[in-house]
Order: sequence, then structure tokens, then C-alpha cells
Amino acid sequence: MKENYLLIWPRSQGVKHINYHFSQFGEYINYLEKELSKKVFYRDGDIKGEYGYDDVTQLLSFIREENIKKIVMHIDYENAGNSKDLIELIKKVFPDVLIMGYGNIPRLYPSLFNDLPIDALASVGHDQRCILSFFKDYQVNGDVSNLKGLKVKSKDGKVFVDTSDGEFIEASSWTYTPIELSKVYYDEINHARYVLNVSTGCPFNCEHCLLQLNEGRVERRRTIESIDEALNVIEKDFPYVEFFAANLTLDQNYVLQLCEMIKRKHPNITWGCATRIDEVTRIKSKNLVMDDSELLKVMSDAGCSLIGLGVESVTGNYNTIHTKDFVFDRTDKAIRNIQEANITAKAMIMLRIPNQTRQDVINTLYYLSTMNTFIRPTLYTPYHKIDVNNISLYDLYKYNRKKRPDSEESPVLGVSNAQFDMLLINPNDYIDILNVTKDELDFASNVVNAGSNVRKLKIG
Repeated sequence: MKENYLLIWPRSQGVKHINYHFSQFGEYINYLEKELSKKVFYRDGDIKGEYGYDDVTQLLSFIREENIKKIVMHIDYENAGNSKDLIELIKKVFPDVLIMGYGNIPRLYPSLFNDLPIDALASVGHDQRCILSFFKDYQVNGDVSNLKGLKVKSKDGKVFVDTSDGEFIEASSWTYTPIELSKVYYDEINHARYVLNVSTGCPFNCEHCLLQLNEGRVERRRTIESIDEALNVIEKDFPYVEFFAANLTLDQNYVLQLCEMIKRKHPNITWGCATRIDEVTRIKSKNLVMDDSELLKVMSDAGCSLIGLGVESVTGNYNTIHTKDFVFDRTDKAIRNIQEANITAKAMIMLRIPNQTRQDVINTLYYLSTMNTFIRPTLYTPYHKIDVNNISLYDLYKYNRKKRPDSEESPVLGVSNAQFDMLLINPNDYIDILNVTKDELDFASNVVNAGSNVRKLKIG
């Protein structure tokens, strides 16, 4: 019986990030099957049905029945503890099965896996290239010269050692998630949205973001032809597409080509994207073909209906959080430019920022509510400052960006645990949730309407 390979997304603890599972899993599986010329199985602990698993007994039976010999697990903050348990169980039942981990945790904290019976970790380069290398070339104590971007256990089994530099896959080889897999996840989240990755890498260096860790600082973009090919399949089942990129409007010429192609060949789709505040407020120069305000109108004409921006927090001394350091009026201009192009602005804010106060939270939510933006809160996480020597894989779930752990005190002074949890779900109801006083609202109004003094306020 031939040997088979399996990708697993172990069950999350607390909040699930289902809407991004299928875009990553789907593109990885499509890429791997093309490169290996064989089927790659997958199971996701956060979904139900054929491609999920209700309990580990069911998963173990599947591994046995399909003769799975190599397993790769996605390991992140929300499922690190469950991943540890699953690795140990699989190795106990199937000691000859080889296991590799990929994701943020193996890259950031490889030493946390030293005592686990896991064989390899993704370390450098695109994850799917590391996975391919593991499936094709990894053998216990074998030749490591052909391995790409992996850390493997030393011969004494005590620590992980590097093999060779990883590789970043050229955009011409990128694939897209099969429609049948997308539908599985659509049923789970009840949202007819298809996520298509259109770029990897980011030239910026925000400390609350891990994109550079996984994808590098060089931005690589899917070709317009590849997007067209994907849309030919996607639009039959998904009328709304999210073009997933850290900074879509960074390259104006690329966006103009994208919009021209969509208007000409796919005029019935609507789509959304994300970008930075300083990439929708620029004016025409020798490096820019038009003002960003004009580019936004072109995007709107081509079906763009939503743009996400990292707004983070409004405060009177916001200058030590991360590297963006935008003044308030530029953020205000970014939101207005988007809205004047008839596009919805989604403001992505952060709670749990160091020294963030109750009034800072009120200022932020007051401002964004008056601007009629869609508000998406997450938790600030200082990823690179976590003391790896004093934390276990079980503890990492507390850094899940969407849920405060039950054991943790409310991280914002003057906001109770219950209020904090409700803000993550219903930020627009902040006045009722926080029992905001008239004085607090008046203060927020004065901050937002501070006139010439507004430039002293920082916004992320």
C-alpha cells in the first residue's frame, strides 16, 4: 500500500479563525498536489463534516486506514497546547510516522519543541515550500543537503538545527483554493466570501505583525493573469472576493491593471482588500501616476466595496507602540478618501496596547463611530517580547488576538473583564457596554475636534 501525506489544523482553544483556514490550506494543498503529483489529505479540527474530525480517535483511525506516513501540522497561538497533545498521541500510537510543524509558533519559538517527539519545523521561506521539502526529502538522520528552510532534530534528539536557506515561491507557481474546499468553509462560517492571496511579504516592520517572519520583507505579487484565471472559476460560486494582501495599494500600477482586468472580464464581482493609511493618502509624484484619492475611485468603479486600515488606537501620547506613527489628520484623510470613493472603510483597532486607558478606548470608538466605519477589534500582542524561557505551549493561547483568556485580568485600566470581552464582539455598543459618562464623551469629542492641536495626537 502506498504511503500518504496528511495536513492537520489541530483544534483551536477558544476563538477560531475559520475564515482564513481555507485560503491557506486550500492554496497549500493545491500547490503540493501539483508538485508531488499525488493526493494530499487534510483534516481541520475546527470544522465539522468530512474534512474535520470530531475526536482524536476518529483522526487516528484515518491515519491508520490511509497509511499516513508523514504529517504536517499548522501550529499557532490558539492551538499550540492541543498541537502538543496531538503530536505526543500520534507518536505514541504510530512511532514511525514523521511529523513536522509550521506556522508562527515553530518559527518564533523552536526551543519549545525540543522535548517533543516532532521531527522537523518550518523555519525560513514560504511554508508550503518547507512542507514540500519535508514530504519529498526528509528522512530521520538522513541527508539534509536537499532540505529547504527546515529545522530538524539533532542526532541526539535534544535540539533543532538548521538545514539550508528556505525558498520563496515565485508568483508564477502560486495556486488557488479549489472551489469545493472553499464551499466546505463557507458552510462553516455562513459567509459567501472567497479569499484569494494576491501578495506575500511586506517591506514594513510593525512589531505586532508576524507577516515578515513567514513571508520575508520582499513583496511578491500574484500575476494579473493568475487572478483572471482564478476569477473565471471563483465568480460562479462566490460573488464577493477578498484580495488578501498586506498593502494592496502600495503598487498603484498593479492596482490599475487589476481594476482594468476586472472591469473588462469580471464586471459582476465585488471585492475588498486591506492597505496602510499612508497608501491611500499620497499625492501624484514622479513615482505615482495619480493621487491616491483618484486611485480609490478607479477601484470603486471596478467593484471594490471595502478597504481595511490599521487604525489601532487614538490617544494623546501614542508614540511608542509600533513603527507606523501616523498623525491623526492623515488617518482622518485616509478614511475620508475611501468613503468619498463610495467604499466602506473598515477600521482595524487594537485593545490591550501597553498603557492604553479607558479614555483611549472611548476616544478611538467615538471617533470611528462618528466616521461611520466598520470596526474590527483585535488584541495587541507583543509577539517578539514573549519570554520563551517562562512559557509553555499550553500558555500561548492567551495571546490569541480575538479572545482574552479567562484567567487574565482585564488589560485596560477602568474596563472590567466582562466589558472588555463584549467590546471585542460589539465595539459599536461601547457607550452602553462601558457606561460612558457625558464627561468622557465630551473629552473624546474635544480630542477628535482639537483643530490645529490634532497633529499632536498619534494614531497607529
